Amino acid sequence: MRYLLCLSVVVAACCLPASGQFFPASAIADSLLTDAYYVIREEAQVMEIKSPAEGTHRFRQVVTLTGKEKTTFTAGTSYDTESPLLDISARVYDKNGALIRAYKKADFNDVSAVSSFSLYEDNRVKYLEIAHSEYPFTVEWTYEQKVKGIQLALMPDWLIQDFFTSVEHAHFTLVFPKEAAVRHRVANLAIVPEEASVEGRQQYTWRVSGLKAIREEAYAPHPKDVLPQVQLALSNFQIGPYKGSMDSWETFGRFIAGLYQGPAAAPLALTEEIRALTATAADRKEQIHRIYRYVQERMRYVSVQLGIGGWQPFPSAYVYDNHFGDCKALSNFVKVALGIAGIQAIPAIISNGDQSRAIDPAFAHDPGFNHVVIYVPEEDYWLECTSNLYPPNYLGSSNAGRTVLLATEKGGELKTTPALGPEDNWQEWTQAVMLNPEGNSTVQVRAQLAGEPHETYRLAAHLLPGKELDKWMQDELKLPLLGLDSLQIEPNRDLPQATLRFNAQLSRLGSRSGPRWFLPLFPLNAVSEVPAKQEDRKQPFSNPLGFVSTNRITYQIPAGYRPESLPKTDSLQSRFGSYHLEVRPGNAEIQILRRLERSPSGGSPEDYHAFAAFMREVAKKDQAKIVLLKE
Repeated sequence: MRYLLCLSVVVAACCLPASGQFFPASAIADSLLTDAYYVIREEAQVMEIKSPAEGTHRFRQVVTLTGKEKTTFTAGTSYDTESPLLDISARVYDKNGALIRAYKKADFNDVSAVSSFSLYEDNRVKYLEIAHSEYPFTVEWTYEQKVKGIQLALMPDWLIQDFFTSVEHAHFTLVFPKEAAVRHRVANLAIVPEEASVEGRQQYTWRVSGLKAIREEAYAPHPKDVLPQVQLALSNFQIGPYKGSMDSWETFGRFIAGLYQGPAAAPLALTEEIRALTATAADRKEQIHRIYRYVQERMRYVSVQLGIGGWQPFPSAYVYDNHFGDCKALSNFVKVALGIAGIQAIPAIISNGDQSRAIDPAFAHDPGFNHVVIYVPEEDYWLECTSNLYPPNYLGSSNAGRTVLLATEKGGELKTTPALGPEDNWQEWTQAVMLNPEGNSTVQVRAQLAGEPHETYRLAAHLLPGKELDKWMQDELKLPLLGLDSLQIEPNRDLPQATLRFNAQLSRLGSRSGPRWFLPLFPLNAVSEVPAKQEDRKQPFSNPLGFVSTNRITYQIPAGYRPESLPKTDSLQSRFGSYHLEVRPGNAEIQILRRLERSPSGGSPEDYHAFAAFMREVAKKDQAKIVLLKE
């Protein structure tokens, strides 16, 4: 280990110019400045595994802020009682490499890493936000940390670069006992490790240099499916008395399953309640629904993360007595309750969020799982146990189409949650507009929403009292409102759907020029934001969310006006979706029908250009105007 640390010092010394300046910004190659907010001048990491239960992580990075977009740099890392931070420091240099200031461990902020949804966690963050009045400037920061528990078991990947970050030189060294089994692979980059044997231990070192910055692009895959990284996995690990394996998804899933309970662990009172609750149910689905509603009505979501609590749920008795739990505890509670009714329920470990990440069945490693739901194989049912709002068998858009790990006693199994396609995600808007040329116009709106479009309305109806709900709706509409009447949001209890109704008074609608009145084709629910052109796009694109959006609008033409110009009936057809516009003029009213379907899709950078062109054409048609002429 002493050899490795000395090597880092030698590398750093070799980078210093003869004048003694420390990484002057003028030495950065022009090719590394393109699209770069940050330039990693040098990075050296050493991960030493001492046993399946303990390791040490040493980190040193020198990074230059170019002054593009980002004006500060945050140096810091998380830690907990099992993985304490031994030391951390930082030094700041000006563009010429002259030292400006130095920071010790005591200068860093130390805050709780308690999540907004968490009651208590033992995770903390040590960080320092660094700024300087003149750009570019350079930050050198280091830390040393003991690594135990989940942090060691997951063996976090080496993320070589982030978006808008170029790399001059960086290396990562892994040291471990020869009897230990560590698996590794490189993603999104072609490099191989240097192998060596040092004092009876195995050593791998990965090196990179001259990596240009990668832009973050819209509709791209998950960042970890794009950015270069070295992925690591410790086949055997130990967290306190718990021994586990990440040699495969099967072994890891078996370990996770062992942390959950069966119906035998249920409190007697819970057993009696569940049996009484399900005794008169007509079938299995009704039993599942009753148990799910029981949990929704009595329990609330509160996260508690302590030690192995990041993986192990609190017992069903704890949830029953306290009426709360985190995703693991509530899922475990539902599993136990369903088990009392004789229904098998399997914890499904999932990555919840805006983007899904590809999971390789052949390489088990830290997949970024951060959530747990329940799968009922008998009915092919999925239950989001943290939600008091969702109907049964609806996981929400942030869990849809994700690869999950089913944790069973027989072993882990990868499975995909149901995706939400156009048949699931849809909205139908009906609008009647009564135009008043002398003053206020009135709009009567009714909308049916399903799937992802309905989720925000369901949540708002649950959380916001009357006046706050009205204010929220006014902000959502983005119309020149004088008032909002009769607002109703009615979520469907049994289906992922909601109905929206309201009347709105507008101070104005459209614009006027002389005798002409220019009206928007769709005051509500028009497509306006479109994908950027990105002619030099590098990344493939991913558009997993499909939907159908229908607009039906009727304009009541006021006396003394007639239509002078109307959009024509038109259609678009593409593999990315379809668009149909129909305009029906009349003497006293104009009826407009529009149906937009966007299909789930993905492909090459060239395919992205075609997708963006399709959406620009859709927006162009949606932004067309109706022109009324005063007679």
